[in-house]
Amino acid sequence: MKGLFKGLLFKSVTVFFSIALATFYLSYLYTNYSQEIGIKNELNQIKNQVDQALNVLLQQRVEQLTSLAEEMFLLKENSTKQTKSSLDHLKNIWPKVKINRSLTSLYLDSEKELLLGKPLPEFLMQQGMKARQNLQPFHQIYCGLSCEIAISIPIYIHGKTASLTLTSELLPAIVYASESLDLDIGLINQTKLFKNNEISKTYPFEILTNIKDNAPIINQMAEQKKELATLQTGYLYHNEVTDKNIYFWGKTFGEKGNEATFIFLKDVTLTMHKYQTQKKSILFHSAAISFGIIIVIVMLVFFPLKRLHLLTDVIEAIGAKNYYQAKKILGDLKSSDSNDELSTLSFAMNKALHRIEGYEKKIVANQKAFKQQATVDNLTQLLNRNAFIQNLTELQEDPQHNEIALALIDLDGFKPVNDNLGHEAGDDVLKQVGQRLNNISIDKVVAYRLGGDEFVVSIENIANKQRLYDQLLSLFNDNFIISGTTIKITASIGIAIGNLSTSSHSELLRQADIAMYEAKKLGKNRFCVFESSMMEYSNLRFTITNDFITSLQNGDIYLNFQPIIDLKTQKIMKLEALSRWNHSQVGFIRPDIFVSIIEGTSYIQDLSYWLIRQCILQLVELRNSGFDEIIISINISAAQISDDNSIGFIKDECDKNTVPYHLIELEITETSLISNFKAAKDWISNAQNIGFKVSIDDFGTGYSSLSYLTLFPFNTVKIDRSLIKNIPEDLNQQKIAKSIIRMLQELEVDVVVEGVEHKAQFDVIEKLGADMVQGYYFSRPLNKKSLNKVLDDYKTNHCIFPPLSP
Repeated sequence: MKGLFKGLLFKSVTVFFSIALATFYLSYLYTNYSQEIGIKNELNQIKNQVDQALNVLLQQRVEQLTSLAEEMFLLKENSTKQTKSSLDHLKNIWPKVKINRSLTSLYLDSEKELLLGKPLPEFLMQQGMKARQNLQPFHQIYCGLSCEIAISIPIYIHGKTASLTLTSELLPAIVYASESLDLDIGLINQTKLFKNNEISKTYPFEILTNIKDNAPIINQMAEQKKELATLQTGYLYHNEVTDKNIYFWGKTFGEKGNEATFIFLKDVTLTMHKYQTQKKSILFHSAAISFGIIIVIVMLVFFPLKRLHLLTDVIEAIGAKNYYQAKKILGDLKSSDSNDELSTLSFAMNKALHRIEGYEKKIVANQKAFKQQATVDNLTQLLNRNAFIQNLTELQEDPQHNEIALALIDLDGFKPVNDNLGHEAGDDVLKQVGQRLNNISIDKVVAYRLGGDEFVVSIENIANKQRLYDQLLSLFNDNFIISGTTIKITASIGIAIGNLSTSSHSELLRQADIAMYEAKKLGKNRFCVFESSMMEYSNLRFTITNDFITSLQNGDIYLNFQPIIDLKTQKIMKLEALSRWNHSQVGFIRPDIFVSIIEGTSYIQDLSYWLIRQCILQLVELRNSGFDEIIISINISAAQISDDNSIGFIKDECDKNTVPYHLIELEITETSLISNFKAAKDWISNAQNIGFKVSIDDFGTGYSSLSYLTLFPFNTVKIDRSLIKNIPEDLNQQKIAKSIIRMLQELEVDVVVEGVEHKAQFDVIEKLGADMVQGYYFSRPLNKKSLNKVLDDYKTNHCIFPPLSP
């Protein structure tokens, strides 16, 4: 224990000593860095202030020369004078202003040039010409034999433009700047800087204040061949003899070849001394604080380390669930007189220890609850999908497990309950289904809810499975009572039988799903046991859903049209649009198969909108060919009735193609009506208000068809072919058909009889007085090419449509 404490103490001292050294070294680096930045910023500030002041002085000199030029020429008073008098005036005042204003040259660029003082270089004459041409002043600093500043201003002489150029030495401005800014200034004439393409060993100064002290510094720069460009950013020079720090920098004016470079020299010895003093003070205090902290920490670290070690023993005891030992150690720590953070930590750990004991008890209880939540469906209280997978996986791993059957249950007509009564009513249905499945009291039969309205029942080693299947189906014999409303719900059940040692539970569930779809295809409210032959339909269903969009885009899905004939005139009154699919690989797919499958997917909207567009385009062709009154009948799916935008879409397409609304007849099946009664009623009302015709298809096949005639204002009723199949010899069918036709005509509803395939049927229907007929006796469904040929013949035969066969 003592060795451990010595080791911890030694390590702590070593760490803190290292930290102190590192801190001191970092302080040293940071101090150097911050001082460099501070010195650099202060020198830059000096440089910027001087540059700004110099610019102001030079600008003032330019303004003085500009004002002088205007005064000399007397711009306002002499603008109308003759050129000769202007020249004489300038010559007269030149001697006076030359001395008083430190001028070196005067140049007038006009019809008659005038040059007073020393000659001007060519570029200054061009500056005067530029001022005259641009009607604006120009100025520049340049160096020839000496460094000067030149300004050029535009003027008018006798209504013509001219320019006046004045030059002045820079010496007065430089001397004034040196005195006012408290620094030395030099001016280098760069035209004298180079000799034989090499930098001169001394800089050629036009001016250099305090030349005795400053010339050696500048000449040393020249001897080191420092280019003037390097001086633009500034240079700090330490004179070891005088122990002074001189900061100097350069600023160049003028155009290339005539440059003038100002050299500024500022004594910054006091500034550098200030920073050195600050640096020593910072480093001294940093060292004192760092090592003082080490001494205090060493004094304070020993006893807390001992107590900290005891706390680690507490944590180890808690980790080993030795709560008694942990409490004993915490009791010893609690008895100490210390009242610091470790005491607070000890107290907190003591509280945490009691909580951990309580939590451990709760964990055991909650594990059971969590397991139930993870495996039990909250709504029906049946086991859920997780439990299904878990249980069947365990059965699959059991080598003694034998045969098992899965019964997949899907509710028939559940969606209309949600749509018409709301999701709460749907939940009540699911709860009651769960209660009925829970009441199955057969050993080794377990019910699960997979999700939505799908349930599955697993059956192990049951001798009489047939009896159980019938019992499952009978669960739905009784109606469901939801909020006082009686609802009839049936079930389609798919059953798969297999051995989990050779088939996985997912494979068996897929087979049960295929069998369930087979039960729905056969009319629902029944069960089907999976057979290998059902795979063909399952594969076809996959092909239909997978290839639908591609086939629709490629034209493999197309429309046929079957004529509907007026019995009295035998004229074509309507064309029913019928979808067809000639798959590129499977071949022709029956429409009742692919439409029923597509209706169960979101693709039904794509099919419906495509069909509407094609029908309206066909109406445009019919009208262009002279068939203005032929109506096209379009089959409407339940999905379109539930779609709030479908009526608007049909209307927009008609408006876009200028097709009258009354040429569109929308056919609705009884299934579409019962799937969402309220939505269907509103949809039909909206369609008829716009002007579309509405008909009910397959009338006579549903148990409540007659009631719809009083609830929905149909324009047309189409009697299903099943009512006239044997009508020539079946007197009962004749009586039923006659009654229906008379009843509908009393209601002023047009009657269309479907499925008229031979003359004997036609004769009876004609005798019974139906309005229109449709069937193979007159025409099979026609593709576009065949329809065009029939319509051409139709015109030739004076609008009489001849039957294709007797």
